[in-house]
Amino acid sequence: DFKPNLRWISARLKLPHAIVQKAVRAMELIGVLKVDDEHWKQSLPSIKVDNTKPHRGAQKFQKTVLKKALESLENDPFETRDIRSCTMTIDPKLLPEASVKIAEFRRQLMTELEAKSREKGFEPKEVYSLSVQLIPLTQKLSKKDPK
Repeated sequence: DFKPNLRWISARLKLPHAIVQKAVRAMELIGVLKVDDEHWKQSLPSIKVDNTKPHRGAQKFQKTVLKKALESLENDPFETRDIRSCTMTIDPKLLPEASVKIAEFRRQLMTELEAKSREKGFEPKEVYSLSVQLIPLTQKLSKKDPK
């Protein structure tokens, strides 16, 4: 179903044409995408970004992903999305362990779903984003805050 056409991609991803054009050019420049008149080919496997330190570009990307999740919650049929959450009480010292497990889960799920989507009887037709957040809901109170 893929068409190597910027307007088609723009419509499918619900993004402005200029953004798609800029992204395609950037991917060509860094060598992850090869484009000719009729074919586009991914020239590298999945790209992994090091998110071990705060980075403005990564923060902007994550904000966009979270906005897309809100839009999906409000607009997409329930059967085409999976948005869930749970609340827990944990020791913050366990965050490094949790981060490792979350990363392993994301990589494993992506690898399995992409491989199965290329097996006989399946065809990768849609682009999905998996976003996992583990965030504090409480904050430390200062000595001035009421008890």
